[in-house]
Amino acid sequence: MGKDSKARRERETEQESAKRQPQEPQAQRREKILAPAFYVVPNPFEGLNADQRRLAVQEITKNAEQEYQESLSALRRILRRYNPLLVLSFMSYYGLSTDVDRVTGVTKLESDLDILPSHIEILQALYLQIKANDLSYEPFRLEILEKIHNYVKQLSRAYSLRQLDSDSINLSDDKKAVKFIQRLMRDTTRVVRNWGHFSQVKRIVRELYSQFDAKLLEIRGFSVSDVINVFDIILSTAESRITTHRNTLADLFRTSGTDRQLLVKNYHSLIGSDKKETDRWIQQFNVKNFSLDDIYFIIISNYIYLRSSDVFTFSSFNLAQSLDLTEDQVIAILDEYALGWEALSEYDIEDFHLSNPVWMKPIIKLDDRKYFCALPVGFFSFAVPCIESLLSSFKDAVSERRAEYLEAKVTEIVKTRFPDSKIKRNFK
Repeated sequence: MGKDSKARRERETEQESAKRQPQEPQAQRREKILAPAFYVVPNPFEGLNADQRRLAVQEITKNAEQEYQESLSALRRILRRYNPLLVLSFMSYYGLSTDVDRVTGVTKLESDLDILPSHIEILQALYLQIKANDLSYEPFRLEILEKIHNYVKQLSRAYSLRQLDSDSINLSDDKKAVKFIQRLMRDTTRVVRNWGHFSQVKRIVRELYSQFDAKLLEIRGFSVSDVINVFDIILSTAESRITTHRNTLADLFRTSGTDRQLLVKNYHSLIGSDKKETDRWIQQFNVKNFSLDDIYFIIISNYIYLRSSDVFTFSSFNLAQSLDLTEDQVIAILDEYALGWEALSEYDIEDFHLSNPVWMKPIIKLDDRKYFCALPVGFFSFAVPCIESLLSSFKDAVSERRAEYLEAKVTEIVKTRFPDSKIKRNFK
C-alpha cells in the first residue's frame, strides 16, 4: 500500500472513533450559526517590480506546460494498461459518494481523496480515445489508482496555471479585472457542476420542458419526461447499490466482532470463496500480523474493487422493467447520450477541459443492451443543453418557453415572499 493508502486508513480510523464519541443533540447543532471565515492569502509577487513579476509568471506557465504534458503522457500510458470500468467505477465510488447518517444527515461534505467530477470526466474522455482493440482489462493495485488520481489532479492544476498571461501585468485595472473574470469563468466551467439542489434541478427541467413531451414522442418515440425518468432511475439505482454494499460490509464487521480470522472467513464466505481459497488467503497474508483496522481497509477495498463496476453498469431490459417504457424506448434514450470506445479518438485533449463531449454524453455503450455510467448525476449537471439538443427542431418554441417560464417563476416567487405586493407581468 502507498502512503496515501496508509493516510486514508488513519482517517477512516479517526472517523470511526469520532462516531463513537457522544454526539451533540441535533436541535443544538441546528441552532448554531456558522459565521463566514476570512483568510489573508499572502501575495507571492509582493516586493517584485513589473519585470520580475512578468518573469515569474512566465516561469510558472513554462513549468505548468511541462507538468501538463508529463501528466498527460503518464495518464495515457497507465490508462491503456488497466481496466477502464474498474478505474472509473473506483474513482466515482470512493470519491463522489459519502455516508448519510439517519440522525445527523451527511457525515462529510468532501471526499478525503479530493476527487472531482471533472477528474472522472477527463479520465472517461481519455479512455474513449483509445481504440477498442488496444483497451486492456487488466486489474490494478490501489497504488495504481493513486497514481491515476495524482496525475489527473496535476493535469487539471497545470491546465489552469498554463493559462496565465504575463503580458496582462501591463494592462489597466479594468482590463485586468476582465481577464480575471474570464479566467474565473473558465475555471468554473471546468470544475463546478451543481447549479441547484438535485430536487430543484429535476423540478425545473420537468416544468420547463415537459410541455414538449408530445412533440418529441411523435418524432423520436420517447418524451422529455421519459429521458429525465431514465436518468433519475439510473442515479437512484446506483445510490441504492452503493448503500447495499456498505450495509453488507457493516453487517459483516458487526457480526464478526474483533476476531480477525473469523472476519476474513466470513468475508470470503460473503464473496463465495471456498474453504481452500480462504485458508490460503489467511496463510498468505498472515492475518495475525495485521491490525483490525488494516483488515477492515483491505476488505473494504477488495469488496469495492470486485463490485464497483457492477454499481454503474445498467441493462436496458432492467431499466425498462423499472419504468413504464419499452426496452426499445430505453435503448433509444441511452444511445442518444452514449459514446462507444474510441468515439473520441479524433478529439484534441484541449477540448476536454472546456467542452468535454462526456458532458453531453455521459454513458459508455458496452454492447446492444448494456451500458456503463460512472457519473449518473452528470446528465442533470448539463440537463439544459442535453435536453435542448433533443429539441433542436423546436428551437424558437423552446426559446419562447424559457422566457415565459422565467417570468412566471419570478412572479410566483415574489408573490410567495411578498403576498401583498402588486405584480405586473410582461411589463415593457
